[in-house]
Amino acid sequence: MRIKALKNLLPFSSSHHSRSSTPTSTPKHSSSTSHHSRPSTPSYTPKRSSSSYHGRPWTPTASPIRTFSSALMEDNISSAESIINKWDVDSPSVSYTKVTSLFYQDDDRSEALRFISAVKDLQRSLLFFISDRSSPDSHSLIVTAQKLMESAMKRLQKEFYQILSVNRDRLDPESVSARSSLTSLNSLDDPRSDFEDDIGGSDDEIKPDGDSINESPVPIQAESDLRSIAECMISAGYGKECMNLYRTFRRSIVDESLYRMGIERLTASQIHKMDWEVLEIRIRSWIPASRTALQTLFHGERVLCDCVFADAPESMRESCFAEVSGEQAIGMFSFAESVATSKFKKSPENMFQFLDIYESISDHWEDIQWTFSYESSTAVRSHATCALLKLAEAIRSSLAELESAIQKDFSKSAVAGGGVHPLTGT
Repeated sequence: MRIKALKNLLPFSSSHHSRSSTPTSTPKHSSSTSHHSRPSTPSYTPKRSSSSYHGRPWTPTASPIRTFSSALMEDNISSAESIINKWDVDSPSVSYTKVTSLFYQDDDRSEALRFISAVKDLQRSLLFFISDRSSPDSHSLIVTAQKLMESAMKRLQKEFYQILSVNRDRLDPESVSARSSLTSLNSLDDPRSDFEDDIGGSDDEIKPDGDSINESPVPIQAESDLRSIAECMISAGYGKECMNLYRTFRRSIVDESLYRMGIERLTASQIHKMDWEVLEIRIRSWIPASRTALQTLFHGERVLCDCVFADAPESMRESCFAEVSGEQAIGMFSFAESVATSKFKKSPENMFQFLDIYESISDHWEDIQWTFSYESSTAVRSHATCALLKLAEAIRSSLAELESAIQKDFSKSAVAGGGVHPLTGT
């Protein structure tokens, strides 16, 4: 009996499971459990992995889509690593890249396009692994991708500066402004433009290498290269570095151009202390220089900034242009304000110089409104408006003084023989 009871307590053998699930006889049930009763056949339940029997929760395996995405992102990092390391500016083993430009490696810019495409793929992979930490290698992949991104940005910053430097003559404001004006005229005045757009252009657009840059109706390659670099750096989160580099370089060009034109930054105190002979020389130099600055210098800088940062947010373009040209333009109009408020403002002899300054600003008012239309350039427009108002007031004061002087002179004596009047010159 004891042996039989022990057999009843043992687990079912494999032979027992092979029997039919329908018993030949119905087992008896009782309220009390007997050691001699045979246990009923259990119902079928699916087997779990052995880990569930050790207290660990059962979790489903990764989906094939997630695995494929992770593998694809890892391949992007691996592919980007090869070309980025090839052009690493800090690599001691690669010396030719320190003196060779990525964008002038070949005529079709294929190497540059591969580099920028690799950087964009690297950025997507970096964002993927930051948002999805399911992969056990996510941390190491993020670190690797970040180091590659920093290396790529150093290379693009160097290329950006090199393109600005090498093409300094072709990117001068006068050339950029001339190309912009020519493009606008061609699109408005050429009756063939619509037809040529439909057929993809004409043979007349092909220019020989010896043609002047000012005759080119399309942006030069340098502007396109700068735009692609700026777009890549901004999308990768390095827009501030790109903007700072551009602002520093272009601002030096604006300062140098204004100095060559004869426009110097003078304070109101310096102007008010000048003798009229010295101030008159400054005015005669300022009038033609201001016309050139408004027509070409500031206009060209606005066009170039809009072209290079066409893919950037408008607020970034505004800030960039304002820091390149805003302070210099304010200084130029401040000169006119200071002259209008000087001690010579009521002198009838100086009225014509005030009129010339007034006309040089008012004649280019449309250029001022367009070039400095950004919200960040409001201060420039305000100084230009203030200069016109103060000049108008100075001109009216000069006219009033002239009328008063004529009346006083006529009351004393008339000009004998109808000669030339000493005040009016008539």
